[in-house]
Amino acid sequence: MSRKSAHENLSDFIIDDILMLSDDEIESELQIMGINVDEKVSEFRQLMDAPSLEYRKARLRNAKAQSEKCTDIKSSANVVIENFKAAGKDIRAVLTELVFSGQVPAQITMAFRDGKEISDEEAESILEDLISLGVVKDDESGRSK
Repeated sequence: MSRKSAHENLSDFIIDDILMLSDDEIESELQIMGINVDEKVSEFRQLMDAPSLEYRKARLRNAKAQSEKCTDIKSSANVVIENFKAAGKDIRAVLTELVFSGQVPAQITMAFRDGKEISDEEAESILEDLISLGVVKDDESGRSK
């Protein structure tokens, strides 16, 4: 019999012996060793809850930051769109100008619409997306929105 095999057999014997103990026998062994089960379980739960709580708080902070970032982008997009409207520009005309001037990257494609015109809401949504991608710049600040 090899050493590894003997070691495995001893481990199996010990595990089987432990598994055969009744709850009372386990409680007795723990008392002999001076281990208070309720106290140890409480300590363990505290150890596990602290990192878990901090992790959940960090995820919440991250989610709030991402939400605020999206809100800022949306509000920036709305400001740019309102500036275009205040200047009397049609959003569809702005989109057409962006596409034909080559400002829209080649990776962004437009869908064929069977000759149907897009609605104002759709045009604004597309423009918002282009603003969030940094394609459309705010004329006043010169920064991407």
